[in-house]
Amino acid sequence: MNKFVFIPLFLMSFLSGCSLANMDQTEGIVWEQYVDYPIVRGVEQKNNQLFVADNNGSIYSLWMDTGTLVWKINPGSGSEGLIALCPDDSSLVAASILGSSTRIRRHSYLDGSISFVTNILSFSAKDSYLADSGNLVLHSDKKIAVYNLSNDTCQVIDYTVYGANNIAAVVKGGFNYYLVETNSTIQVLDSSFGWIRTLPFSSSADFYGSADFYSSTSSYLYLATETGIRQMQVPFGPAIFSGDGRKIYYSGLVLDSGYLYTAFADSTKGIAKYDTSLSLMRSGTLSAKVSYSPIAYSSSTSTVSAVDDSGILNIFDKNTMNMVYNKYIGFLGEPYLKIGQDSSGSIFIPLTSPAKITCYSLNYAISQRR
Repeated sequence: MNKFVFIPLFLMSFLSGCSLANMDQTEGIVWEQYVDYPIVRGVEQKNNQLFVADNNGSIYSLWMDTGTLVWKINPGSGSEGLIALCPDDSSLVAASILGSSTRIRRHSYLDGSISFVTNILSFSAKDSYLADSGNLVLHSDKKIAVYNLSNDTCQVIDYTVYGANNIAAVVKGGFNYYLVETNSTIQVLDSSFGWIRTLPFSSSADFYGSADFYSSTSSYLYLATETGIRQMQVPFGPAIFSGDGRKIYYSGLVLDSGYLYTAFADSTKGIAKYDTSLSLMRSGTLSAKVSYSPIAYSSSTSTVSAVDDSGILNIFDKNTMNMVYNKYIGFLGEPYLKIGQDSSGSIFIPLTSPAKITCYSLNYAISQRR
């Protein structure tokens, strides 16, 4: 692969991809790279590079194959909180909070150097974001900022007049965007972010930002809340169906091949598979609840994985929901993190304690199936 920099010949043997050759002593861990502070953004991927950011504002680039540090930069010298990392065709776009404004920078893939800076004034973005159709979409409680990655222009749109009050997520579905608020409404937008209508979902329990979209004969949004998954017909509504009432925080929803996977943040301590009508198909048991870990869905290994609150990586067969393997790797304690993956069956897990990123081989787990 193109690594963007010259690589001496004596290093080439280390960059041939994730390998099982030396993993008998590490139980599936291909590599680990420690960072200075807990990871709060990432994992984002571009070609053979991984990108994460810590809570002191540093951005790290690593080689996917080996975990070797390519570069590290702290553009705000610790004074800015990173809220978004978005790789595009030419550079890494990063958004951070600077007082009451949001700062956008472009970083070179080669060395992290900054080629462009702009500020979105009087717009303090929240932690979740959407990268879609050449745009980086940020949101505050009542506004969104649509940053065009192709020409570095930005449009800020205020939805206060339509009743927006506490936006928790921006979701793309079909030709529409949806602004999902914490516990009351969904603002339906067209493909140009123009307001169409408001749909109530009237949940008495908080929505934390995990959502997915599904379309067959009809289109639906699935929202993860404190009282289970809620299904809403979109863009017209208002049909609402509820799941089985189990609490979900930031663990995320993954929808693939007509099935929905999630993990629970309550005493049921489980991970589950639903059909699109929210009928429980199968479930697996964990030793602890899952508050923050996203679900890692791997079609190449037919597994779903999550890190529970006791720091154990749990890997399940996606069809039977039987446990394949589990191992302590460390704690994942920040919302909106992502677990990356490559085509060879490895996943890249950002951890907050200890502060590191771990590359783990799902193929190893399958070979040791319990």
